[in-house]
Amino acid sequence: MRSIALLFVFCATASANFITDSRCKQPIDAGPCRGFELRYGYDNQSTKCKRFVYGGCLGNQNNFNTKAECEKACVETFAMPSRTIILQPQMLQPQMLQPQVLQPQMLFTPYTQPDFVPITIAPKTILFSYGYDNQSTKCKRFVYGGCLGNQNNFNTKAECEKACVETFAMPSKTIILQPQVLQSQMLQPQVLQPQLLFTPYTQPDFVPITIAPKTKPARCKKTIEPGNCFGEHAKFGYDSTLQKCVLFVYGGCGGNNNRFNTVEECRRTCED
Repeated sequence: MRSIALLFVFCATASANFITDSRCKQPIDAGPCRGFELRYGYDNQSTKCKRFVYGGCLGNQNNFNTKAECEKACVETFAMPSRTIILQPQMLQPQMLQPQVLQPQMLFTPYTQPDFVPITIAPKTILFSYGYDNQSTKCKRFVYGGCLGNQNNFNTKAECEKACVETFAMPSKTIILQPQVLQSQMLQPQVLQPQLLFTPYTQPDFVPITIAPKTKPARCKKTIEPGNCFGEHAKFGYDSTLQKCVLFVYGGCGGNNNRFNTVEECRRTCED
């Protein structure tokens, strides 16, 4: 019943605005003349006021100087509302929205610990040493890797010759006294035939002189330690097993004082 009353009020209002104006029903006419005047006229098909060029004479009354005049006379009288919205009962019901559950998203890359690769330092030592060759009975130079080997290993040729050549090699010249050299020592024989009285030359037994090694400093008795850091510094340390100074790679921190900057410093402290 309430809907019927609203519809009656709407229809009554629309019929009250529908005022008859004959000039708005006339077609737009530019006239026979050839003037150039901009005017506005009501177009029944589009129900809008449109601009046209008026020739300047004749034509009809559907001719306005401005668009506002045209719309006041024709659009507000004949044009129905462009949009009529009728609210349905179901459109007035509040719409229930389904709740959305937001899934958590990771906005960062998780930290993964990199694989640890230990640093290995390969042996780089190339040292020239001297050793005694039994076949040639001479001290010869050879390339020593820096570790293991044996004690037939000397830093200099002089050390090798002092330890081996002077000990094992026979004298280069042996002087044997002939009997005529000792004729002055002859005694008057008591028999008919003279006798030579001399002591024959015999090579004396060679007894090598052994020198007790001097006591080495405490730092020379310590093991060679590369330290805790990962640097690469060439240093020298005394190896008690090899009884000589060898090259090693020092990391840069930690370790002990069995560490020398040069091989001469190490030899002067521990080998001499």
